[in-house]
Amino acid sequence: IDHLNGVLFIDYISRLKRERVTRKFAKARKRAAA
Repeated sequence: IDHLNGVLFIDYISRLKRERVTRKFAKARKRAAA
């Protein structure tokens, strides 16, 4: 159970990071296009 929770936690964190990076990337693209 601990292992499963650890995997889910890591997956959750990586998903959050991905969202943040995607948002940052989108902002940068908008700024470059403007």
